[in-house]
Amino acid sequence: MQARSRRRCCSRPSSPGRAGRPTLDEAAAFGGQPATGPAPAAQGKLLAAEQDGVAFPEWDTKFGWEATGIRTGEVEGRDATTVYYEKEGKTLAYTIVGGDALDVPDDARSVTAEGVSCTGSSAAMREPVRAHAAR
Repeated sequence: MQARSRRRCCSRPSSPGRAGRPTLDEAAAFGGQPATGPAPAAQGKLLAAEQDGVAFPEWDTKFGWEATGIRTGEVEGRDATTVYYEKEGKTLAYTIVGGDALDVPDDARSVTAEGVSCTGSSAAMREPVRAHAAR
């Protein structure tokens, strides 16, 4: 069995308001906009969608979260992609922003599951969803 490397998506800023680095809240706001395209097709444990080489997980089989749509655009000048998932009337927006790590607020919470770290702020995670990354 091959070991999975841990990957952090975000970093805490050393000083607030660094120019050119989007924040976690800005990425969450992008994900809060509606989908502009249909859900990407499943290709095994991943979807046929990626941002900067990072693919989106297929969570329907393992967790019951069905991909329902996609949005592409920019967050503070950096390419971003959101895939929307739905389960039992709830929507989850999974956003990947290209480039270096995002700045996160001090009140951010992180959950690590199966070697993957997921970070969200209190404002962005009004109703947190505990979902483990697909292997």
